[in-house]
Amino acid sequence: MGNDFHKILGTVFLIASGVIYTAERIASNMAEAIAASGAAAQAAAHETTRIYPVLPENNLFVWIYAVIGVVLLVSGFPSGRRERPSRR
Repeated sequence: MGNDFHKILGTVFLIASGVIYTAERIASNMAEAIAASGAAAQAAAHETTRIYPVLPENNLFVWIYAVIGVVLLVSGFPSGRRERPSRR
């Protein structure tokens, strides 16, 4: 496995982490809006609470994917300078 493969896989994991987090935020906001519209339709005066509070520490998959992505991305870049063979 080359360094390019690690860079690509690390980038994919970071993007997947962001997509999962974004999808959860969208679903949470939609659920909250549905509950609020139901309360408004019934002319209820009570305040609606968040259905599913999405915090980064609540979802373990976001953190796991982000950590794996960073590790793979960092390992894709060589740490030392390689000596090129001299052409004579």
